[in-house]
Amino acid sequence: MKSLTASKFNQIDLHSMSFWAKYCLTVYPFRTVALGCGVAIVQMAYVLRMMEMHAGAEASMHMHLGDFSNQIWMTTVSLSTLGYGEAVPQT
Repeated sequence: MKSLTASKFNQIDLHSMSFWAKYCLTVYPFRTVALGCGVAIVQMAYVLRMMEMHAGAEASMHMHLGDFSNQIWMTTVSLSTLGYGEAVPQT
């Protein structure tokens, strides 16, 4: 209870997202950055999957990049600027 009283005294909002982001970056910097990068890679791979699907076609048959793991691989390679060139999105 002492920390809650101190937070009210200092006018810190314990329910705000910015407070918890700063707390996690201070206490667990590597874990927080790794989790954020992992979430960003999965989100970008999902967006890539949605953009590469042919309109009106069955999703499993007409995907240029294959399954979701290939899209995660391509997103990781693109973000890390390695650029192996083994798979490229169709435009």
